[in-house]
Amino acid sequence: MHERYPTPLRAVSTCGGALKFGQPTNGLGDHFVIGNGDGCEDGEIQIGQRWNQQQTALPPAGTNKVAPSWVSIGLVGDFDKTVPTPTQLRRLAQLVGALQGELHVPAANVIVIDSPKAPAGIGRYFPQGAFRGQLLP
Repeated sequence: MHERYPTPLRAVSTCGGALKFGQPTNGLGDHFVIGNGDGCEDGEIQIGQRWNQQQTALPPAGTNKVAPSWVSIGLVGDFDKTVPTPTQLRRLAQLVGALQGELHVPAANVIVIDSPKAPAGIGRYFPQGAFRGQLLP
């Protein structure tokens, strides 16, 4: 992939993994999904067919478009009710750090979809400050 950024993050569901979130006609909408231990291993990074086939992510619920250059990462959980697991956060930091390094994505281009009460929003209990503190410059 050539300079695929920004990297949007969002919560996808309270449980499950890539197979659950896949759509019958379009497959998984995200490039990556990180599990929470309910339906897939805690911190398990599942790679979607969109990453393998270098396809654009599908727009998250409540949005109308996604730029072709975006790399989409979905976290399993409802972060309006609880925080992500420590393992999820560690694996997210590892994945985003690897993408930043490999694709030269600056921290300013790592986007957390923050739409309160929206299906695509990351949720109020996602620790954005701590997450941002781990990003590469």
